[in-house]
Amino acid sequence: ATVGGDFEIICCVDVSASMAGSPINSVCEVLRDIYQRTQKDYRLFTYNTQTDVKRTLKTLAEGTANLQASGGTSFASIFTAIKDYLLQ
Repeated sequence: ATVGGDFEIICCVDVSASMAGSPINSVCEVLRDIYQRTQKDYRLFTYNTQTDVKRTLKTLAEGTANLQASGGTSFASIFTAIKDYLLQ
């Protein structure tokens, strides 16, 4: 989606148990780096069996804790969240 000539990026991150440890920590490092380089406060949707749409890259970058990985994986929940966000 474009907003005022800029692309709007939604970062979607799997936070299911299979991402625990090094994988989720690496993802968090990359997301913080993206924010530091761009200063763009892109949306950050996380999902396992449910989706959390309350974060942005800035909230992750300003926090001290990494995302926590647990639970199963529901691709349907993230696709629904993206669709709902784009339709509003």
